[in-house]
Amino acid sequence: MVTARNLRSAKVLVSIRGDESQQRHMLSLLRRHRPEIQQAINRDLTLKYTPKLHFELDHSIQSGDHVLEILSHLDIPDDNNEVPGTNLQEEGNSL
Repeated sequence: MVTARNLRSAKVLVSIRGDESQQRHMLSLLRRHRPEIQQAINRDLTLKYTPKLHFELDHSIQSGDHVLEILSHLDIPDDNNEVPGTNLQEEGNSL
């Protein structure tokens, strides 16, 4: 959530799983029920003004999922930073 300095408005970033039509549908439901959500906020918070909420899709979760998917397909060596075939003891040599 990003609020204006005077707290009269707030941009609410929401992540919605699903395809584009499902996201649009859920976003329209949030926008339609905005007054009820603002009333709930007003009941629970003591503010001079209850901010007017503006809902927008946040695609950062989708972007993060995409990055994780790419990383999961990379061939990354174990944490011990050994490159396969460079361990002298594996090759029968000792120091």
